[in-house]
Amino acid sequence: MRRFFLKALISVLVLVFLGTPGTARAIQVKIVGADGIARDAGSVTLYEGTGYTGNGASFLDSDPNLWDNGINPDGISSIQISGNLKVTLYSDTGYSGNAASFFSSDPDISDNGMTRVSSILIEYLGSTLSVTLYRDRDYGGNASTFLSSDPNLVDNTVGDNEASSILINGSGQVTVFREPDFRGDSEVFTVSDSNLSDNAIGNDTISSLIIEGGGGGGTGTVTLYNQANYEGTSATFAASDPDLADNDIGDNTVSSLEISGSAVVTLFEHPDYAGTQETFTASDPDLSDNAIGSDTTSSIQIGFGSSIVLYTDTDYKGTTQTISEDMPSLSDQEVGDNTVSSVAVPSGSQAILYRDGDYSGIAAVLDQSVANLDETDVRQDQLSSVRIFAGPLAVGCVLYKHSDYYGETETLTASDPDLSDNPVGSGIITSIRLTGGAIVELYPEINYGGRGERLYASNRDLRSTEIGNDGIMSIKILGAE
Repeated sequence: MRRFFLKALISVLVLVFLGTPGTARAIQVKIVGADGIARDAGSVTLYEGTGYTGNGASFLDSDPNLWDNGINPDGISSIQISGNLKVTLYSDTGYSGNAASFFSSDPDISDNGMTRVSSILIEYLGSTLSVTLYRDRDYGGNASTFLSSDPNLVDNTVGDNEASSILINGSGQVTVFREPDFRGDSEVFTVSDSNLSDNAIGNDTISSLIIEGGGGGGTGTVTLYNQANYEGTSATFAASDPDLADNDIGDNTVSSLEISGSAVVTLFEHPDYAGTQETFTASDPDLSDNAIGSDTTSSIQIGFGSSIVLYTDTDYKGTTQTISEDMPSLSDQEVGDNTVSSVAVPSGSQAILYRDGDYSGIAAVLDQSVANLDETDVRQDQLSSVRIFAGPLAVGCVLYKHSDYYGETETLTASDPDLSDNPVGSGIITSIRLTGGAIVELYPEINYGGRGERLYASNRDLRSTEIGNDGIMSIKILGAE
């Protein structure tokens, strides 16, 4: 990883233009990796005028104090985002005060309650595919950003039949449909399009969209058929459905299923995810020889590239439950607290398992299935909370109170200038696990003060580093390699 970073660093080309009044200081960065492939590092430009006009300043990394950047924090009115980023603006320095987060450009941030911007936090979201729909052509007007499929756009900022341009960040494809529930005329996009009016789909027609790809498995669809070998009447799903009775496929008719992309699919005998169930991570042309059987499915639960299956017995047996979102406590779940003995993790998903509730206690990071949790630090019958990630784990780190990734934990996905008020706070960190290919810098003083030390890989005992254990006061997350 160090070799990759050094080669990438050597290949960075920074062009700085000091513009005339009314223009931004544009910073263009080109990073070429060891494989020779160019990577978009992403950038953020803040402007004093609405509509990306007036004096501006560009940023490639977080900044706790904007007062020394040549832009008036009291006058910032619009934000332009390039790359797959989450950007949080704060009214006060040091990432404090009122805050608003952005995943896409916004020509007027006044409707987000931001009258002053004194610090900016930039989080790199890796290679996850994101799609932004704009109400106007040329990526203008109101915008809505999507990280997963949506069967009905009506409740979004850019709602039903309102999109005029589409911006795609990441590798993969997006299929847009003229009707809700992925029906009607459709068109597939693999690159951005600034004007949909000259496309087959047209502008002001999109009602639903399916996102597939994103490097780490992304999303996909599940198609159910009423005959074996993917034949007969079918219905395609991109989200869970508690009752199939009102779908084209109907209730108690499913005989085969076809999975596109990285997905975990659980079929249930009764509506509302009840009765006999069976979980699939791959297509199956004939359900008649399965536990669920043919012509019995009444509801379907789906997680796209971000689900795991918990089992109460080893070797993926016993009571099961599909988890497709973070769970701070398993006590009120069907599988229960302190009962899990094995975990199925499909390709494209990763998870952090915790012994205690609220994502605390001894933890284990999984990027593949484990037939016996005694092979992990969490052990059997001790799992209490779970975090789930689509594709590679978010760029960040997991802090541990003790060496060998043991004891109380805390997960960070953004830089933190002051660890003193954290659960695993300053002065008690002894080991650190990096996730998502992160590179981090550790500092002995708050606000990234003192002599920092950069880590390119996880470290099970910080006593072997220059900064030592129990000496970290602030952490800067620089992003993936």
